[in-house]
Formats: sequence, C-alpha cells, structure tokens
Amino acid sequence: SSTAKQNDNDSHSEEERPVPPFLLKTYNMVQDQTTNDIVSWSEKGDAFLVKKKHEFSQTILPKYFRTISFSSFVRQLNFYGFRKRSTNMSTTSHFKHKNFKRDQPQLLNLIKKKTSESSSIKKTVTELQKEVKQLKEQYK
Repeated sequence: SSTAKQNDNDSHSEEERPVPPFLLKTYNMVQDQTTNDIVSWSEKGDAFLVKKKHEFSQTILPKYFRTISFSSFVRQLNFYGFRKRSTNMSTTSHFKHKNFKRDQPQLLNLIKKKTSESSSIKKTVTELQKEVKQLKEQYK
C-alpha cells in the first residue's frame, strides 16, 4: 500500500507544491487496510467510504486529526471540493474527488482548497472597485 508523503522541496512549481496535511492524512487514513471495516476505498478506487460513522469518529479521526467531529471532517472535505453521496437506505457515506484515487498519491497536489479561489476573486473585486472610484474622481 502506497502512502503519500509531504514534499519538502522549497522551490516548487504548481504541480510540485506541498500537499496540504489534511489531504495527506485523509489519503493515508483511507489507504490503511487494517481499518477497511470502518473506512475504505470504493470498489473502483475512485471514492472512499465511511461505513461506520460512530466508530470512524471515535477511533479513526483522533488518530489523524484534532477532532472527533464527523461534520467537521466533512466540512473540510467540502472545502477541497469533495462530493458526498449517501443513500437514505445506506449508513455508508461516499466521498469522491476526481483527484483522490487509490494508489495515486501524486494526484493529491492537484486538489485545491476552494477558499483560495474565492479570496482571489474578492481581491480582484476590491481592486476593480478602487479603480472605478478613481475613474469617477478623475471624470467629475
């Protein structure tokens, strides 16, 4: 089983930038075959499954994170663009991201946190607002 490692190189391109610890820990947690009865890869390996939410929160999450809150874990996954699927009949939660796949840790650095995109949009809006204000002043 291949585990993902943090890239320590300081000068990195977009593809080589360090993988956020949350993604590394989540990947390694899912890769751990000793806990497959609680959390595991889907059959295809393109999603991961949390089969026993209570056991997952009480025993697995504390090993990797500072929380035992399942909803906090799901919120973090949402920040990174994971999609949650769970049917009403099933107690299993499915989490999927196009760059989160079994035995492909090299894809992890392609997963970006959503907030960075929205903060750059906010920055652009702020800059445009300043520019409009300056133009209004200029043409009074």
